[in-house]
Amino acid sequence: MRKKYNALRSNTYVMQIFTLMSGTLVAQLVMLAFVPILTRLYSPAEFGVYSLFFSVSNVLGMVSSLKYDQAIMLPRSDRNALALVLLSIFITLGMVVLVGLSVFLFDDLIIRYFNNLDHVIWLIPVAVFLTGFLQIFNSYSSRYQFYKQLSVVRVVNAFSVISVQIGSKYFIKHQSSIIDKLKLDTFIQEKLKLYPFIQDRLKFDAFIQEGLKFDGLIIGKLLADIISLLSLIRHHFKRQTLQFFSVSRRRLIVNAKRYSHFPKYQSITVFLNAISQNIPILLLSSLYSVEVAGLYALTVRVLQAPTSLIGASTKEVYYQKASKLHANGKNFFNLYIKTTLGLLKLFIFPFFIVLLFGDYLFGFVFGSRWNESGIFSQILILWFACGFISNPSVISYSILSIQKIQMRLEIISLFLRILAIYLGYYIFKSYYMSIGLFMIISVASNVFSIFFIKHSLKKITN
Repeated sequence: MRKKYNALRSNTYVMQIFTLMSGTLVAQLVMLAFVPILTRLYSPAEFGVYSLFFSVSNVLGMVSSLKYDQAIMLPRSDRNALALVLLSIFITLGMVVLVGLSVFLFDDLIIRYFNNLDHVIWLIPVAVFLTGFLQIFNSYSSRYQFYKQLSVVRVVNAFSVISVQIGSKYFIKHQSSIIDKLKLDTFIQEKLKLYPFIQDRLKFDAFIQEGLKFDGLIIGKLLADIISLLSLIRHHFKRQTLQFFSVSRRRLIVNAKRYSHFPKYQSITVFLNAISQNIPILLLSSLYSVEVAGLYALTVRVLQAPTSLIGASTKEVYYQKASKLHANGKNFFNLYIKTTLGLLKLFIFPFFIVLLFGDYLFGFVFGSRWNESGIFSQILILWFACGFISNPSVISYSILSIQKIQMRLEIISLFLRILAIYLGYYIFKSYYMSIGLFMIISVASNVFSIFFIKHSLKKITN
């Protein structure tokens, strides 16, 4: 037993995954522990608006650097990697400006899409900025194997999100009770006529109450992301890995051309994939209701906990190891098989738990108004299982520079996913069928990627 323990500790690959996973574990446990409180404080409609907001901002934020952030791991030279960081920052800032201008020019159309919550839409450029920059510095941190810092950041992010989301709701409730009491008190009403500044204060409190009504969830996430980003940047300054003055204009241009397949193919692929992943929320809210979108959003949020716990950590470490092997002219077929099979074994137990008891567990843990989310979980669990297992295959497209194939797959997958949801609506008149058909297409896409990458790596080996 002791030999196995020592062998495990000496395995750098496993220990790096464990380091990242430990932080993600704590973060996910914090999030899961407080979700039952959030579901009792916020309604499915409020979760729907929150999910709709981040569906839109994440789709834009994921491609804000035109995916040059994913190339940061690939160069042998640290100076070339830093050039890609700087290039990603410039492109992301340009994208944020474009998003801001779009919101300004088409505000009426966007406001209607967000249930006339005009104050929400102006936060979209902020969310795009944070998503883009966090991607850049997560990738750069992984290159330098700052896994401990990434782990700490994830824990702090979870506590920050929950604190603001719960705290803002209690603040609104407190403000509401004070305003209601003052409105019912006839003596105070008479005093308000004599002291206009008190009336102005009441109007201000009412504005704050209304403004934060749907925003507690959104603001909590944005503030947490700001803290995470500042923490990562501070760590890089401390380690002196952000010496941008050493990056010449020529180096920027050379690296932009060398990794041009990322904006040409990878950015389009990721954009399409982001739309594919978020299309249920975007369409369920418009075809059915924002409440149905909120129920679906909670299901995804809970099911993503185990997948992001191990899957995201494995993905980052796998990308770093596989990229290094490939850059040195070595094949990473064995690493791919080992990682994929390991993920498959890990998901077997949670798969059957959700499949058999998902409907009961969701109603018991999150409250009776979320019972339907449990049914959604039983429908979607196979998709999450396949998505979890396919993490190494998804990232391998970038390492092998075959993003063009991945892009074509995403175009077909997106078209079929949209068609599936519309078929469920127009033919069956059921959001269960829309979600079920969406799941079938998604599973087929993931399974294809797993076996396609396996075949591609095996061919290189032979």
